[in-house]
Amino acid sequence: MSRTFGSSWNHLAVSVEPDGRIAIEGYDRELPAFRETLSAAQAEAFALAVIDAVKEVADARRSWR
Repeated sequence: MSRTFGSSWNHLAVSVEPDGRIAIEGYDRELPAFRETLSAAQAEAFALAVIDAVKEVADARRSWR
């Protein structure tokens, strides 16, 4: 299963490799820009870091109002 995030110009694709690792691929238009594979534990830590960063941005935006 693969999920794609972003616009048609720049996007990320996240998928599970056959060995259970998580692949993250970045594209600039249709050209591959990077590819990284993470273990399940690394992917979980990455996801938690992204969630924390999003919460921090949301809190900052609320305080700007």
